Amino acid sequence: MEMVEVTKAPLAQRLIGSGLLFTRRAVVRALWIARPRLPGFLLRPYVDRKVAAALADDGVVDDARMHMEHLLGAIGRSSEIEDASRGYIEHWTRFEELKWRPRLVTRQAVEGAEHLRAAHALGRGVLLSFVHHAQYDGIFASVARATGLPVKVVAADRAAPGPNLFQHYRVVGSGGGLISAAVGIAGLVEELEGGAVVASAIDVPGSSVTTCAGRNVKCSSGPARSATLAGAPVVMLTSHRGPDGPIIRLGEPMLPEDFGSVDELLQEMVRQHEGPLLEWPEVAYLPTVCWRPVD
Repeated sequence: MEMVEVTKAPLAQRLIGSGLLFTRRAVVRALWIARPRLPGFLLRPYVDRKVAAALADDGVVDDARMHMEHLLGAIGRSSEIEDASRGYIEHWTRFEELKWRPRLVTRQAVEGAEHLRAAHALGRGVLLSFVHHAQYDGIFASVARATGLPVKVVAADRAAPGPNLFQHYRVVGSGGGLISAAVGIAGLVEELEGGAVVASAIDVPGSSVTTCAGRNVKCSSGPARSATLAGAPVVMLTSHRGPDGPIIRLGEPMLPEDFGSVDELLQEMVRQHEGPLLEWPEVAYLPTVCWRPVD
């Protein structure tokens, strides 16, 4: 009897395991198809329930506090951390759902479209500098629509992206396509020299040390270095709180040759991103990761 149990168990486990795997894949695929088709009147209560569940999770709340303390604690704004933590949870819970409704995120208001057109008219390509802030996945298509210029976005490769990440990349690249971060600085220089508008973030893992929100943090000098080598103007892309949602602002072009070094250009880029981050801290994405402390 024992022998029968032993020989049958592995087969039963394989059958059950494959069945669960099949069921899980079927459910994921069904949600992937149904999620964008969720009626509008159901979206808000659906998201509100997810927000309430997140706010009731002590681990999620502690994580939010950690991120907000990183942005606000060193600049004397600790009294804002609790409210900002709640706003952080609310924003990023909604962010995860809104990417399944691209029309709601790829038509953000854009100010300063003339600055990007003027920079592009110089004929050297344009480095569009952004950070992970607000509804950042939809900013590129919004800018492309407002300016008439396609925007290529530098994105990290993922070996096996699931439905959520696939949809995220789909929205991010809807303004002109994606460029693999694996191409490195040489690849970005080639794109810029070819006249492309290339969006690249500085709040990603890097070895450059700068000051942001009163702390010494690390960021990437790759975008500044690429623009310098290509002789391409830099246009700052920032997000701001508006009465009806985020407002994207495009700054006046900065020419790399007006700066003494790549580091000087990078410091100015950080300075111009820091203001909007601190004006609207609760919509900064994973600050302790994107703006990793040197210590």
